Amino acid sequence: MNYKDLCLYAITDRTFLKGKALEDAVREAIEGGATIIQLREKQLKGLELKELALSIKSVCNEYNVPFIINDDVMLAKEIDADGVHVGISDMSVKEARNILGQDKIVAATIHTIHNTKQIIFFIS
Repeated sequence: MNYKDLCLYAITDRTFLKGKALEDAVREAIEGGATIIQLREKQLKGLELKELALSIKSVCNEYNVPFIINDDVMLAKEIDADGVHVGISDMSVKEARNILGQDKIVAATIHTIHNTKQIIFFIS
């Protein structure tokens, strides 16, 4: 995967869809130019989140677009997502990388220069 090709990062939030299926919204986002999809459905957990993740992963696979999971490193590993996004209070980038391996995307929330330095130190 050429990370330079990831130029339009779409993040899901079903609360804005007004009854529309998330799968349809993801298709529209990809057809509109999204080059990576992050599943971020904070209100879902467990089996419901896993089932939705598998469904969205399938849509992304149809278009050969990378699919990442928000916050849940173990779910990303379980369903073989392309990666994960971790927040400040979630697992560290280093821990996520150790669990997912070198071939997966590990994105992180960065709010301060200190956060950036931590990430850069890990990468270098």
